[in-house]
Amino acid sequence: MRIGIDIDDTLTNLYEYTIAYGQMYDYEELEKDSMINPYGYDTPFIFEWSDEEDKSFWEKYIEEIVTKVNPRPFAVSVIERLRREGHEIYIITARSNLWYKNPYKISEEWLLKNKIEYDKLVVSARDKVKACKENDIDIHIDDSNKHLKELTEAGIPVLLYDNVFNKKSDTKLSIRVYSWPQIYNEIQKLTKREKNEKTN
Repeated sequence: MRIGIDIDDTLTNLYEYTIAYGQMYDYEELEKDSMINPYGYDTPFIFEWSDEEDKSFWEKYIEEIVTKVNPRPFAVSVIERLRREGHEIYIITARSNLWYKNPYKISEEWLLKNKIEYDKLVVSARDKVKACKENDIDIHIDDSNKHLKELTEAGIPVLLYDNVFNKKSDTKLSIRVYSWPQIYNEIQKLTKREKNEKTN
């Protein structure tokens, strides 16, 4: 099976780091206390910042955040096990030149530092449907409401990694997952189902 995997908030818990950095920036640099919605996703919905303050935050901290963030528990070992069992791992991220000087390099270096094995890294994939179709992805793992909707409408199954901002985003072609051990278990079930279908 060829498995697509998102990085931010799927391989990592970027949201937690973003909240912490955002509050540090809010208290220490802006001298505010302006969190209004901890269940948002983009900082304008989390903090009551101006467009300029929001832009300044991302420009100053996004590369530091994504460099320091850790993989989710068991993500590394589960991916290693999946590859050992013959699955192909495609890391597919929407990271682009919009916020990153070199999205490929910063992603590649993070994957290497954290010993995450993969077969191909795809960046600037703001259109996940296109990226998944171009790479013949059988199932994609993501946290995004937008990508979930678009992928499932295109007939591509999704394992939706649970987060505070996607609680209401389920479709018939998605399975909500809460950990990487569960991801492994779901892929095992899908693999067995495929084998049974081929033999029957």
